[in-house]
Amino acid sequence: MTQSNLNLSQGSDDLQFSATNTERTVNDYLQQVKDRMYNQMDHCDEAHKDCSCSESTSADKRVDLVILLDSSSSMGSAARAVSAAAVDAVKAAATDCPSDLRVVWLVVDGSKPGANPPGNLGDITSILAGTPFTQSHQQYLEGIGITGPFKQDEAQPAGDSTYPGEEGADSIADICNFFDWRPKVCKAIFYISDTALDGYSAFYDAAATNATMAANANGVVLFAHKIVPGADDSPGVEASYDNLTIPTGGSAYHGPVDTDQYKVLIKNAICGACGTKCKEVKLPKIEPCVSIAWGKSECDCFETNDIETAIITICNCYSNLKFSNVYVSYLDITMLDGSPVPLLPDGTPSVTIVPIGPICFGDIGPCEEGSTNCISREIVIQTRGARSGQYKIMLRRIRFEVVLSQSFNECFTLTLCED
Repeated sequence: MTQSNLNLSQGSDDLQFSATNTERTVNDYLQQVKDRMYNQMDHCDEAHKDCSCSESTSADKRVDLVILLDSSSSMGSAARAVSAAAVDAVKAAATDCPSDLRVVWLVVDGSKPGANPPGNLGDITSILAGTPFTQSHQQYLEGIGITGPFKQDEAQPAGDSTYPGEEGADSIADICNFFDWRPKVCKAIFYISDTALDGYSAFYDAAATNATMAANANGVVLFAHKIVPGADDSPGVEASYDNLTIPTGGSAYHGPVDTDQYKVLIKNAICGACGTKCKEVKLPKIEPCVSIAWGKSECDCFETNDIETAIITICNCYSNLKFSNVYVSYLDITMLDGSPVPLLPDGTPSVTIVPIGPICFGDIGPCEEGSTNCISREIVIQTRGARSGQYKIMLRRIRFEVVLSQSFNECFTLTLCED
């Protein structure tokens, strides 16, 4: 939609009318009317039923939250802090983001294969007495009739090992896949641990990726607390917590065990269970085609003392999109191994490119059969006492915006009642 502004001046007073502001006012009014409506039409097919951008924020939102705890011996203080913060966190969430809330408290199962015996919650069984943590994740899943196979039960690769009760990523994948989520509910898991997402396994990144895929496949938003300082505070381990949670619309907190902080974390997990309304679209690789041409004949070559003109051409090979505001930030030339070009005695490079940038190509529209849809720009390459051999010309930071043209149909069912 094109936005326009009309300015009317009369005397010393300016009367301004903004079409954009009018649209916003009308839209706000209609959104309020929509929020008071009771029914929504069903989509004709399941593929389009989840439209989170128009998700209601009213108190009838349903949230299932699983709080999952690493059950190794170092987690005792965290278990107590999480339990102590729970009531206040739920109260805060009831005010800030009202919902029909269900919270289930679980610990990572420490048995392979199968679940821990009843009443056994790993190394912190006695510490968890009197808290909401009363069962492991596999005890719970088996209790609702799930027989697996469970990711947490898989044998570790040869030469690898993990500590029982610390396979958080694998347990998260099991919960995402098998938990008895209520229909049309916002789903979230909040995981707390002081070590890597798969214990001491060297494959914690792969485990995190698998858990993220399971969460996205089942519409689960992941949150986590990596306790710092902890058993493993390496940058890779901490980054894996972000890589686990952020792609699902959730987040990870890195810091010490703190009751007040847990109130905030649990409240955020409840309020954020439905995920963000704005999502980053995952597109395939879309790039223009770039080429450099030079030389007046097949026998032409760059000499160590030479001046040659070259043409950079950028083409759009797509029929349904436009590359907008295309430019090359700067040009750089190096030796083939990436080392700098040798300098002359006066300190200047022996090989130079003019201009070095930025070089603007403007907009490059969609291609059509039988026509050329390319933009070209000229550069000059000068060599002075240069070393013979191979060089690399780098076109750095080729920037552009993609304007995609597409259309689709949407279908809703309408039921007419008899008069």
